[in-house]
Amino acid sequence: MTLKLSMRAKTIKGVKSPLVSVIVPVEPEGDVSGCIRTLKTFVWPKTRIECFVVRGQQPSRQRNLAAKKSRGEWLLFLDSDSQGMPELIERLVGAALQFGADVAGGPNLPPQDEAWPGRAFSAVLASYFGSMSARARYSSQGITRLSSEKELILCNLLIRREVFLKGGGFREDLYPNEENEFLNRVGAEGSRLLYVPEAVVRRPRRNSLAAFAEQAFRYGRGRMRQMRTNFFMGDLIHLLPLAALFYVVGLAFAAGQAPWMIDGLLLYVAADLLAGLQILLQKSDLAAALLSLLLFPLRHFAYALGLLAGLGVSPSTLNANSTIRVQKQRL
Repeated sequence: MTLKLSMRAKTIKGVKSPLVSVIVPVEPEGDVSGCIRTLKTFVWPKTRIECFVVRGQQPSRQRNLAAKKSRGEWLLFLDSDSQGMPELIERLVGAALQFGADVAGGPNLPPQDEAWPGRAFSAVLASYFGSMSARARYSSQGITRLSSEKELILCNLLIRREVFLKGGGFREDLYPNEENEFLNRVGAEGSRLLYVPEAVVRRPRRNSLAAFAEQAFRYGRGRMRQMRTNFFMGDLIHLLPLAALFYVVGLAFAAGQAPWMIDGLLLYVAADLLAGLQILLQKSDLAAALLSLLLFPLRHFAYALGLLAGLGVSPSTLNANSTIRVQKQRL
């Protein structure tokens, strides 16, 4: 279902701005200064924002603990390197109120001065061939609409506190993909999930091929663990990279007996070239387009290997006993 905003996304006129609790998990010695700096630029009344910086080594549990201590009607989850636009809360809360949604989120875009090779990584993540519907997490796509976990991302996510606590919060034995499991669950129970393309945060991309591949591997492993924990039919689409991996392995052994199998590989190469050409036409960045020809298969097959790894890794309470400090941050 597609919804179109009839007014600029903001709180409904005459309604007092609700209290928003911003929750930022970070490693014990991590830096949150950039994120806090942008919070101070928010146009939302500062008296209607409370901010929790939660230090520890288990992000799901850190977020849950802060949510329990919060007083806000809404919880805004950001990452320590999320830099939100000044109108972020206004647009998310406004859209959620207008459409009666319990969850609203927007994309995370790269920094405006993004350097090489981050530009190529961003272009691949934001493309359909690279991320399919999840490209909406990495670029502003379309208009405000009812959505699902496939388009929402935890570094820029607003959830009604009552719904979050009633739903039990994030599973502490899942990381990453804890938000995907939670959103699937509350969505199945009737909550409306909203994608707001104009509600933007900016975050740097990975800075090396190895880091880019490792990110895709972790996402694949997390997705498989999530599916094993709480399976939804919509998760089946995420198995496509694994099917492609099995196809390539089968091709190595059976191409001589079944030459037609090479056609599938040729189709993939053609799709890779077309996706690279699209990046060139959209970005006018030849270097990014050429690198993308390598990045697409790297992302797909690293994700597939992560799915395989997730089959052998049970959900766990990793670092469950580690110290967590919840600090209320003054803005």
